[in-house]
Amino acid sequence: MGVGMAGFNLLAQGVGTVKGSIIGMNATLETSTLQFETLMGSADDAKTHVMDLFQFAKATPFETGPVIDASRMLRTFGGSALDTIGELTRLGDAAAATNAPINEVAFWTGRAYAAMQAGQPYGEATMRLQELAILSPQAAQKLQELQKAGASADQQFAAFSTDMDRFRGAMAKQAGTWAGLTSTFSDSLKIMSAKAFAPLFEAAKQALGGLIDFVSNDAVEQWATNAAAAISGFVGKAGEYIGRAIDFIRGFWLAFTVDKGGIGIVYDAIRKTFGEGIGDFVRPALQAFMDFVPVLQQVGRWVGYAFEDLFRGDPGPLSPT
Repeated sequence: MGVGMAGFNLLAQGVGTVKGSIIGMNATLETSTLQFETLMGSADDAKTHVMDLFQFAKATPFETGPVIDASRMLRTFGGSALDTIGELTRLGDAAAATNAPINEVAFWTGRAYAAMQAGQPYGEATMRLQELAILSPQAAQKLQELQKAGASADQQFAAFSTDMDRFRGAMAKQAGTWAGLTSTFSDSLKIMSAKAFAPLFEAAKQALGGLIDFVSNDAVEQWATNAAAAISGFVGKAGEYIGRAIDFIRGFWLAFTVDKGGIGIVYDAIRKTFGEGIGDFVRPALQAFMDFVPVLQQVGRWVGYAFEDLFRGDPGPLSPT
């Protein structure tokens, strides 16, 4: 049962990996190649280097993304002298032995290397590497002494590399573990599916480019502008009519309660909504209606007191007095 479940989980992982690699891995490959092309100055060299990194990741317990990041850090800080498969292997062994992120190890190693080459202090880098359990306290002390003594950058980095060599072979040992095997399986599927679905990736890029051209078209932009204006006008009109409705209701409320002048508000609301001509028609009716306002106000007050008594729970007579 355990073996069957492990196989099922591995298969599910493989399906998810292939699905994500159709676009994701091809996109990573494309972006990484362009980045290294800028750093290396050659498109062919960049393509070869990135494929070497893919193969390196496949044979190690690390995923492709962190390996590419690590190489990019080494290339940025030390150029081709530092960004080598040999140096990446040394850092990978150290990261595998200490369970540290390989890209983070590469970043601080690159910082230390660049500072050594420039004759600058690199205490922060060695401190971070000690926190990751990569650099031993003895090596950190020796590096400090070498720098004070005016040792060359090559001598200092050689001492650093010698201390790192104590982790030699850690990746190879971990590659045979379950975690290492699943990582290798995942990387192998990513590479395979990236190659298999490269034409689909290119087709998706073309489709996306066409979609971008469409939404950037002047006619589409004009439609968006017109739509915004129409929506804005609708919102403005809706707000205007809502305001008139509120005035209408408020006028009747005032007329029924405390101020017969509320009828005037009702009249103004009707006139604004239906036009000036409606005034001649509704004015006599409203004028006659105003004669009954005192009675209606009394009714309104009775209703108001009734609700007040109801909410107070007072069963007494419904009287405003």
